[in-house]
Amino acid sequence: FKRIEGEMTYAFAEEQFGGALDGLAIFANGSINSAKVAIDPNNPGSGSLQDKSAPFWTAAGGLVFKNNGWKLSLIDKLTGQQYMDAPSKRAADTVAGQDFYRLPAYNKMDFTGSYDFGQISVASHLSLGVGIYNILNVRNVVSIGINDKSAAAGNGSTAGAATASSALDLANRMNSLDQYYFMPARSYQVTLKATF
Repeated sequence: FKRIEGEMTYAFAEEQFGGALDGLAIFANGSINSAKVAIDPNNPGSGSLQDKSAPFWTAAGGLVFKNNGWKLSLIDKLTGQQYMDAPSKRAADTVAGQDFYRLPAYNKMDFTGSYDFGQISVASHLSLGVGIYNILNVRNVVSIGINDKSAAAGNGSTAGAATASSALDLANRMNSLDQYYFMPARSYQVTLKATF
């Protein structure tokens, strides 16, 4: 496993912009990953391919604000392309020269916010929080449970499935026993928290 990762954060100071951005920070990070394993574990000379469920890259970026009882964050996390099948199976199961179970990159953006009311009655702190998860309502396929004996099983659009460019193409393979897991739809959460 090899990885190159970088991260940057910039926090605005109180004296900048007349203090209007005090408590705000901007951050970004990213990585390039190589997680290669032998195609044939018993034959090291068989070559190597990226391991299953190991993204080629990851990235994240967003805004974080914390000031006067407020805590707010808007964060977008990106996951790069990844394979769902093992290298040994991938080397044998190709369609039109492309790896069949390769998922495209996808992202998930979340917003969370809370306000701390401070001490109220017997509670040392009372805070109210809200969260909006998967703001953009991205519904990409994020995992595949492989049950087919062959990548070409079924009568569906194997060309679409080869690049995973369309969830409809992936899930539309007739007679396939594979299971497709989609990112959950946009969701909301409200939290009231008291500490004693």
